[in-house]
Amino acid sequence: MAPAASVYDLYLTAGCTRQPPLDDLLGAAPGLADATVRARLLQRTPGPGFLGLDLSADAARALLDRLTRAEARGEMVPAAYRRPRIDTQAGQSIAERALIAQAGSEFPGYTFRPVRYWREGPRWWVFGMIADALVDQGHVPGGVLAYVDKLDGHIWQPDELQRLFDTR
Repeated sequence: MAPAASVYDLYLTAGCTRQPPLDDLLGAAPGLADATVRARLLQRTPGPGFLGLDLSADAARALLDRLTRAEARGEMVPAAYRRPRIDTQAGQSIAERALIAQAGSEFPGYTFRPVRYWREGPRWWVFGMIADALVDQGHVPGGVLAYVDKLDGHIWQPDELQRLFDTR
């Protein structure tokens, strides 16, 4: 088996609108033979999330391409993210320190609401602090956000997020 850093899974926010042809991918992705996995590929709402497949980078890209052509939405994610080491409570504690510093440097003089859980992605927990005055001024999201990595707890920086989104 490949080292953990090179093992990927697919995280789908919406499954396919039709069953894509997959039989030719079974050699590289044997988990696709499972009827439960195949059924989850068609799950639109809520999205299937992680498919539970351990794939090489090439196999993950090939499968994601095939699923995208069948109108699925998702991304290739290191398989380690299926088992987060940082839970939402720890993530909120990490985010709070970062958000207070960010709010003070980017929006000095504004009053912010307490840190709250915003949403999650396959790699991170998102937390935010909102300032009503920023909302009233039309700022979106009306405050500051922090993306806390689910494995190591680091705050994803804008350049990291941009690189990730540019490679999709």
